[in-house]
Amino acid sequence: MVKTRTRIAQKSDVELIRLAMKRIDFDDANINLSYQADADLLNIRFSDAKIVNSKMDIESGVIRSFDKTGKLVNLEILDLYGIFATT
Repeated sequence: MVKTRTRIAQKSDVELIRLAMKRIDFDDANINLSYQADADLLNIRFSDAKIVNSKMDIESGVIRSFDKTGKLVNLEILDLYGIFATT
């Protein structure tokens, strides 16, 4: 079986938010987005608080990071566009 990788054209921040919101629920907030095209990773930062704990949901490909009070401060969405998905 041959594995193939598909590269999807770069999207705007609005499109990245829309894609992220399909995978996770989060309230409206002032957020900072960064996208790493080489890793197809979207990072969503809600706060500058220090991260003390992270949990990964392997099924959804989402890493949630929390501050010392347990508040969500960062999300990383892996393989956002399915670039590394194999068929």
